[in-house]
Amino acid sequence: MFRYRLEPLLRYRKSLEDDQQRALAMANRGLYVQMNKIKELENSRQEAMTWRLKIHEVSTSSPHLLLYDKYLDGVNFDIKFHQELRRVTQLNVDLERKKLLDLVKKRRTIELHRDRLKERYNKEESRRERIENDEMAIMRAGRKDMSHA
Repeated sequence: MFRYRLEPLLRYRKSLEDDQQRALAMANRGLYVQMNKIKELENSRQEAMTWRLKIHEVSTSSPHLLLYDKYLDGVNFDIKFHQELRRVTQLNVDLERKKLLDLVKKRRTIELHRDRLKERYNKEESRRERIENDEMAIMRAGRKDMSHA
């Protein structure tokens, strides 16, 4: 029976890989949240610009124009802030993905080693069985020859 001595190491590598997959999922979730926040802010800016244009058509010196201008400035600042945050989050996602790929490579290397050893073991077992069967066939043939003589 084949027993791989590094099986505990392989299980440990698999658990590290699973943990890293969870970390990558969390980073991707953070990136998704940032992208949605930016879309929300851009939609809000578009709506405010539409209202500002409507007010500007009615009156050019309305106090509401100043209010909308200040609001748009704030929204533009928020968009820039969240875009920078999204950029940092994207870097984090890329880093987590790179870590995951490294862990997968390490685990895969051990799995390939295990598979090669198992294949070698199976070939050796097959060779031993063939030798044993040949010896048994020779012994049977020898008995038949002796009993007929």
